[in-house]
Amino acid sequence: MAKKKAVSPRTATDVDRHVGRIVRERRIALNISQAALAKAAGVTFQQIQKYESGANRIAASTLFTICDALGMPVSAVVPDAHDGAKTADDLAPFAPLLMRLNPHGIEVATEVLRVLAASPHLKN
Repeated sequence: MAKKKAVSPRTATDVDRHVGRIVRERRIALNISQAALAKAAGVTFQQIQKYESGANRIAASTLFTICDALGMPVSAVVPDAHDGAKTADDLAPFAPLLMRLNPHGIEVATEVLRVLAASPHLKN
């Protein structure tokens, strides 16, 4: 069996390609050249080419500068980190409802949570 080649932690990933694609699409939509974006970001246009192709990773500070130059928030280029999972803030509106449950409703809600707790869909 062939040995797998070790991947450097600095190697670009699918996320880097996704970010680069979003940056490129926005730059083109705004009719901004790679050279103009490079100047605004303080890098070379060749570096912008590498970012957009996903060949190179974009440092957080550079990504912030690029997004600012393109008039968009960094969150517009970063994939959803929690894959649509709800956060505590998303669940907060349910607290008053839970407080109004009668004893049977509490049993049902508790059982639902027990089933979810045993679910393979939970994150570690």
